[in-house]
Amino acid sequence: MKLAIEEGLSQLEITRHCQLSLGEKLLRGYMDNPGFNGMEVVATKLPLSMPLISPDGQVTDFQLVGAADLLLKDQLGRLFIKLPAML
Repeated sequence: MKLAIEEGLSQLEITRHCQLSLGEKLLRGYMDNPGFNGMEVVATKLPLSMPLISPDGQVTDFQLVGAADLLLKDQLGRLFIKLPAML
């Protein structure tokens, strides 16, 4: 960092550079070992839509709309879906 400051980079430029560097390292690590050994990636950012069902089991006129982060298939042909984390 000291060298970057000496080169006249602003703190914002240094922060951007650090964030970009960290992002590249995270992506490289993920691509090297995504953690899905034996799994095939079928789709990413898969759009989803389904009817909202009331607590008493009745289908409503409302639709839940979103996207799955990842759809995987194992060696037996079973599908696994990864949904985005909820806050």
